[in-house]
Amino acid sequence: MKIWNKNIVSILAVISCALFTFKAIDFENQRVFDKFHPANYVEASKSHSHYQDDWGMQVLPLYDRSLTMRSYKLLDSIGITPIQTDYIFGFLVTLLLAFSIYRLSFLITKSELAAYTSVILGLLSKVSNLNLARYGHGLEGYARFISPYSYGWAHGLGILGLSYAYQRNFPVAFLTIFLSFLCHPSIAFFYSCFCAFSFVFSGEVKQRSNIISFLLFLFSVLIVYTTVLSPAGLQVQMVPDEIWLNQVRLLNYHWFPSALSLFTSEAYDIFMPLLAGFIFSLLIVYTEPPKRWKRLFLISGLFTVLGISIFGYIFIEIVPIKSVILLSPMRSQTIVSLVFIILIGKIISQQVDSPTLFSTPLALTTFILMTTTRPGFPFILIGLLVLITSSSRITKVYSGIVIGLSVASIIFVKHLSGIWEPLAEFDTERLNLGIMGGAWKPIGFEQRWIWVFMLVIVLALSFSYLVRLKKASYMALLALVLFSYPLSQPYLKNSEHIAKARDFASIQNWSKKETPADSMFLIDPVANYSWRFQTKRKNFGNFWGWLHDSFCYLPTSKLHTEGSRRALLFGFDLKDYPPKFAYEKSHLSIIEMDFADKYLNLSQEQVWHLVEDEGIDYFIVDNSRIPEVIKSLDLVFSNYYFSVYKSNN
Repeated sequence: MKIWNKNIVSILAVISCALFTFKAIDFENQRVFDKFHPANYVEASKSHSHYQDDWGMQVLPLYDRSLTMRSYKLLDSIGITPIQTDYIFGFLVTLLLAFSIYRLSFLITKSELAAYTSVILGLLSKVSNLNLARYGHGLEGYARFISPYSYGWAHGLGILGLSYAYQRNFPVAFLTIFLSFLCHPSIAFFYSCFCAFSFVFSGEVKQRSNIISFLLFLFSVLIVYTTVLSPAGLQVQMVPDEIWLNQVRLLNYHWFPSALSLFTSEAYDIFMPLLAGFIFSLLIVYTEPPKRWKRLFLISGLFTVLGISIFGYIFIEIVPIKSVILLSPMRSQTIVSLVFIILIGKIISQQVDSPTLFSTPLALTTFILMTTTRPGFPFILIGLLVLITSSSRITKVYSGIVIGLSVASIIFVKHLSGIWEPLAEFDTERLNLGIMGGAWKPIGFEQRWIWVFMLVIVLALSFSYLVRLKKASYMALLALVLFSYPLSQPYLKNSEHIAKARDFASIQNWSKKETPADSMFLIDPVANYSWRFQTKRKNFGNFWGWLHDSFCYLPTSKLHTEGSRRALLFGFDLKDYPPKFAYEKSHLSIIEMDFADKYLNLSQEQVWHLVEDEGIDYFIVDNSRIPEVIKSLDLVFSNYYFSVYKSNN
């Protein structure tokens, strides 16, 4: 079976160029605001004298554990700056994701059209971003905001490894996943588990070459883990586990799903779509049964990922272990999303070319909803597609059950939300939208005609059986969605966001030119902006840097003590929040607002202490929130969004 030809390579290159061209527009804003940008990492490695003075920079040495991130330093040493590397890596990682998704999809579906559909869905649909860790770094995350960092490389190489494993080429599969491991160990771990279980269940362990490649893979991972990944922080006093667990639970991003209400108020965005995606994936595998090995590969892999997630959730909530929490097993569900997207891409492309008049508009509507809504999972429409596609009686019955449960859940939640307290957390209107695909993504005025064109194409495709141009018209729709999608992203066209980024860049440039090299800055601690690379000046830190970033990823006692001390300077203490507060609705927002309130109400004595004892030379404030006491200092520079006040230090 021939996978590649000139036309396929050309189309995938066009897809990659289209996505990259539109997304690269925001690279400038990213490096202005993103304090974890590789440019800061490279600058920190050059300027050790300021390394410990810049709070939050301590976490950047963790980038040394990634081959991708180390490449920024290597390329910088030969004259290619981190900013230039962003564009190079940004395009290459987009290309890698497009090619790897296409390759795996083509091998599973044996259809170029299905593979193209899977690439578009994989890079544009919110479905591909779903996982119980709410991690935000699924495949769609790279199309929505292409990141040249380690995550995209790890996913791309991991998917490529799955495609080789699907061909039973385990030596190449394990080599590719090892390269993924060098980019991001946690993400590669999930892909290796998927492959390892299919390797064992398939009976391929009988072949000597496969056994040797598997053992070499394990040995290589062990060597890298004990040399490159072994954290230096283990040689110093660590924060006691109980303190670490309580603090991380309060400020978690993706480690405690129950604390993020993923099984209650947020279930319709993540948990329900993932559960339905898992069920639908199994049903689709049985819709058109592949060979025994291929079916076993998909089913064993899906159950492996499900098992990892359940295991991780149990240990995190019942027997919390730091290493398991940091691994965040729940984000392995991204692979379930990937498999589902490939299988649903197959069904959509099949039904587009179906002789049945009803099938074409149903498939097209499903595709459009998956790329233009969030979470992009129209339960009922996908269930109907599986139902009409299936030749299996059992599959038809189960599809009908899923559709029925989807409809029943709307009625059930809507009528019982006022009676049973747990259901009261659901927003029934959002639940209704979730069943049909979710809320529409922001669409600007310039997008109106694009949707008119889409409607015309849908109507044309619905009746195109008369002229037999379905496939050509469908490819036109794919292209239209591809090129219109980036324009729908608010950060690319939001003039306020762009203007704010430019104003902050202006503040950075002024600080570099007009202040002494040893100046210490306090940038609005409610925000989380980049600083070191652009200014070459010291940064006192911010709320998330003191209490989450460095502490969570490198939990040394020294960092925890110092971070807590700096937060206390603003009158903020996490000990005021009991661990059970983590399960309060919107607890993260409440904590952030509490800190913002204390910042805005700084006393004269607190500011004096920051100036005299902590050595703050300049305060950079957001003009929308300036503490009254800071206004009494000397205003030395300002623009529309930001101002700089000089202390009398």
